[in-house]
Amino acid sequence: MADQIRKTPALKDALKQRSLAGTLTLLLTLTVTVVALTVAGILYVAVSKSEYRQLEEKADEFISSIDDVLEIPLWNMDRENIQKIAQAYTDNELFEYLEIRDNLNTSFFNYFRNRNAPVIGKSSDIFHGGRLVGHIDVAFTTQGLIHRNHKILLSGLGILAIIIFALTLVTGLFFRAVLKNLFRRLNAISDAYALGKDIMPEHEIPYREFQSLIGILGDMRDTLNMQVMEIKTAEKKYRTIFENAVEGIFQSTPDGHFINVNPAMARMLGYKSPQDLIQSISNIGEQLYVSPGRREEFIRQIKTQKEVTNFHTEFRTADGGTVWLSFYSRSVRDDNGKLEYIEGMALDISQQKKAEEERKKLEAQLIHSQKLESVGRLAGGVAHDFNNMLSIILGYSDMMLQTVTPKDPNYERLVAISSAANRSAGLTGQLLTFASQQTVSPKILDLNKKIQDMINMLKRLLREDIDLQFLPGEDIGMVNIDPSQLDQILVNLCINARDAIVGIGQISIATGHVFMDEKYCRQHSDVVVGDYVTLSVRDNGCGMEPSMLDNIFEPFFTTKEDSKGSGLGLSTVYGIVKQNNGSIHVHSEPGKGTVVTVRLPESRDVIPSVVHDTDTNVSSKGNETILLVEDEETLLNLCRETLEQMGYTVLATDSPREALRIAAEHPGEIQLLMTDIVMPGMNGLELADKLIREHPGIRCLYVSGYTTDVFFPNGVVEEGSHFLQKPYTKNDLKNMLRRILS
Repeated sequence: MADQIRKTPALKDALKQRSLAGTLTLLLTLTVTVVALTVAGILYVAVSKSEYRQLEEKADEFISSIDDVLEIPLWNMDRENIQKIAQAYTDNELFEYLEIRDNLNTSFFNYFRNRNAPVIGKSSDIFHGGRLVGHIDVAFTTQGLIHRNHKILLSGLGILAIIIFALTLVTGLFFRAVLKNLFRRLNAISDAYALGKDIMPEHEIPYREFQSLIGILGDMRDTLNMQVMEIKTAEKKYRTIFENAVEGIFQSTPDGHFINVNPAMARMLGYKSPQDLIQSISNIGEQLYVSPGRREEFIRQIKTQKEVTNFHTEFRTADGGTVWLSFYSRSVRDDNGKLEYIEGMALDISQQKKAEEERKKLEAQLIHSQKLESVGRLAGGVAHDFNNMLSIILGYSDMMLQTVTPKDPNYERLVAISSAANRSAGLTGQLLTFASQQTVSPKILDLNKKIQDMINMLKRLLREDIDLQFLPGEDIGMVNIDPSQLDQILVNLCINARDAIVGIGQISIATGHVFMDEKYCRQHSDVVVGDYVTLSVRDNGCGMEPSMLDNIFEPFFTTKEDSKGSGLGLSTVYGIVKQNNGSIHVHSEPGKGTVVTVRLPESRDVIPSVVHDTDTNVSSKGNETILLVEDEETLLNLCRETLEQMGYTVLATDSPREALRIAAEHPGEIQLLMTDIVMPGMNGLELADKLIREHPGIRCLYVSGYTTDVFFPNGVVEEGSHFLQKPYTKNDLKNMLRRILS
């Protein structure tokens, strides 16, 4: 049925087409027929008129003869003789009517055949001796004449039909043969033109009437040649564009087959050639789209819109990788509006996507860094304010403890106050470390040796069911860091690892060396290019959710249960690492444990420093004179009283200018200047500078609730200078003074 439906239009078109030979034959036949019929009609009319005239002549002859015969009988009124004569005449088949009357119109004879046929009538008066003796009316029938003429006509028409049929047949065959030969020659000429042959068509076709057609064919040849050249040029141009385009160009069916692709499209997807891509992909949605839902969305848009622009999606490549493409596509539909195929261009935006992801990552890192920086400033500011208050609480609680015995009811209260103040001082110290505002004295250290020396101490921090391993790297280089800061890093990381392990577990400490190149540094804004010594602490504990990793360095953020952690461990490590121009990275997965990697810049100086432990058993008594400058009156009185208890002579004032006057009044008596740094009118650094210039040999001890980074770059105390961070204990002050004065 489908074949019949498809054939029906072709059959109708074939029926609509006309044959030139048939048309010419039909025209010639019609012309001959019309001419023959016209001639036959003319001849028929002429013959009919001629015979009609002959019949009229016979009628005239009859009238003349009957007049002569009836003249005497009518004169004699011989009725019987008249009737005999009349009957003799009426035996002729031509007679249709005959009437004979006398001069008085009395009828002697009346004859009428009544054949209802056309007639030729004649009338005549009969005279005898010039006297009217009678009348005669006669009518001859033309029926025989008409019948004879019709018979002749039909015979002629039959012969004419046979002649026309034969002529039509012969003419049709002739025209067909002539035209077939003509069009065969025209076809040969066209083929010759198509092949570019130079021929003389007027010699090929001898008919003058077709010479103009030959000219038209020549013009058509020239026009077609020009159009073909233009088409070939355009095809070559656009084929070149198609083949050499940077963008991928494609045509595909709605159900997911490629119809045509250019080399760029094949290269984007990792195929050797366009044909390789077309043959390899039978379902674009399943084989190429990383996310099948994006294919469904693309088809939905292409069906509802004429064009789809800036459609971004990820494609699989032949080598198993992926590529991000941006599509500009349009739908091509048939006359009924049905989607036939899709065509468009694809642009590789993988680098753009990668750059965008890197930008987002850097923005996130920057925001995270700014967030931690803001939190650090807040933490540092809070610690600064607490330091002065804690100094007073610690100082007076220690003094009061010296005046009471353990049996005194207030003893335990004072111990609780002192303990709380010390814990608060520890917290503020950790906050200052997080804010990178810790006072440091960096040394060149061999990281492997330092860790090896601490292993036994670190093991005592862990439970017996936790195995601690040290995996030292080879030739890792030296680091320049305050030894106490390195101690804090190791202790805090090991304690965090311990608390993450439930039951039997393992912690490993590993060292190594790594070079951070420009590519890595572009992706991590907090790292600069260079060599780094790495310290990694790995545990097989509970791990952390990815959502927690953005907050782990914030102060007081903890994943531990209440009362099991302050949330300052990683914050302290973060502050130390940042203060030493390093970086820290945490990788953790729930149920798989955590790895914390610290990277510290490798030191150019390869000779490790000798670290001496602080002697805490120095002499408890002093006999030197100390110039004490403190603008906070309560602290001034507390510090003066404490120094005097230690045996020092104290010259105290709350004004830097007054201190200069006192020093001038006691030349050579003052061995040490102990001064707060931040004071109105003149800071402690300016005071020390003036005092040392006027009194060489005086040593200085700076004391402040602020940290050294306010006055010394990166919080590193300059060589020959001494700094004591508030709050400090009596022992801290005693040890510092003996170290300076000894």
